[in-house]
Amino acid sequence: MFIVVISTFIIWVDEIVKLGQVRTSLSKSEKYAFENIKKYAKDRYMGCNKFTHNKILKSVPVYAGKYSFLTDIDLENLNTLCEKINAKVYILRYNGEHLISSDIVAYVSSSKPLSQESFNEVVKNFIFSQEKSYSGDSLFGLTILSEISAKAFFNNDPGTVIKVIDSLTGILDCLFETKSSQNVIYNNLYVKEIAIERFIKSSFEHIRSYGSSNILVVKRLQKSLMHIAKQLKNDDEKFVLEYSRNCFEQAILELTQNFEKNELEKFVKDLQYNSN
Repeated sequence: MFIVVISTFIIWVDEIVKLGQVRTSLSKSEKYAFENIKKYAKDRYMGCNKFTHNKILKSVPVYAGKYSFLTDIDLENLNTLCEKINAKVYILRYNGEHLISSDIVAYVSSSKPLSQESFNEVVKNFIFSQEKSYSGDSLFGLTILSEISAKAFFNNDPGTVIKVIDSLTGILDCLFETKSSQNVIYNNLYVKEIAIERFIKSSFEHIRSYGSSNILVVKRLQKSLMHIAKQLKNDDEKFVLEYSRNCFEQAILELTQNFEKNELEKFVKDLQYNSN
């Protein structure tokens, strides 16, 4: 049933892209984004081992090789191949990512040198396309909500933008609260968790870009980012706080009325005080 819902949504989004418009209700997009994030959060490593390093010694990189999107990875076939050739693959990229030719998609590590033929067989399991595929993109629902906010700005509708911020915040709450499965199906494959930076930017970049001159939007965005930061630790928390500070500084530059700038400064100080 879930696959049918996704397929229907993707067909609908393809129509949006062709028309260059976002013809949707916020509730429909919010529902899809929740389902998409929950699906990712429950299985962040797609049945693979957790990969936490940036580079594996004595490994061979797999490059994107062209300006393209990564649209799919055949994990089952890749794992079977790795078992056969006694290799492990450490996957760095995710479905839906846009890449340039020099981007490293994965590393292949083996106890003995791989033949060119075996390496080529590994590479075949990474599917690239000039067109973005949405079916495996865990960030797609967030991106659609963000695009709805951009459309609302052009329609001079800050109320909808604020609703989008609230929706995005709730969806990210779901991400942080959902425990991921530890079940490993593909023993020879390792996958990195999607960085918090990508979730934040996919959610809020349109709002930061178009909404920094609207005091109501800026205040709600600051409140959302402070809420998100309090749920994170270490580098993730630092990134969100830095992003929030950048949004604040941009707003101070773009707000035209001094009383609004003063209001925002006081609002942010109160937020910071109450969060300590």
